[in-house]
Amino acid sequence: VINKAGTSTFSFDDSNIVGGVNVFGTGLDKLYNSVEVQFPNKDLDDGNDFVRIDLTSGQRKSAEPDNLMKLNYPLVNEPVQAQLLGFLELKQSRIDNTIEFIADYTASKVSAGDVVDITNTAHSYTNKLFRILQTEEINTGASIQIKITALEYDATVYDADFSRTLRSNADGVISIGD
Repeated sequence: VINKAGTSTFSFDDSNIVGGVNVFGTGLDKLYNSVEVQFPNKDLDDGNDFVRIDLTSGQRKSAEPDNLMKLNYPLVNEPVQAQLLGFLELKQSRIDNTIEFIADYTASKVSAGDVVDITNTAHSYTNKLFRILQTEEINTGASIQIKITALEYDATVYDADFSRTLRSNADGVISIGD
């Protein structure tokens, strides 16, 4: 499933959510704030190259430690595409609101990648958008239920604004004497 911008395809609320709703967050020390993407650069006869993107201090939370995400895209040979994919992964990784719940059988139509909206009184959600990460069918004997795991959806993840990022000019080669 292509991870791209989308709109809600299904609605969950207190009528089709069975049981409790669990919401999880990511700790400050687990947030990535830079990404290094290794790829075979077509301009270098498919020799290994990398791009590195660091978030500016204004995009980071206070007291957030440095945390580098390393990605390898062996089938991407265009530097701009590698940078875009790395940037999207970095922005997606900073969304730290994951939800987990069990829904009735009507949820069997949703699948991983779908964007859904959730209304839940206990968490004060009203049509809050989430992207489905995983669905699991549960047979209770009396009924079939669907366990849903989803990540908060943020359409701004797909805005490729490279003007606020810094591309490193480090080539990773250590010169003699260093």
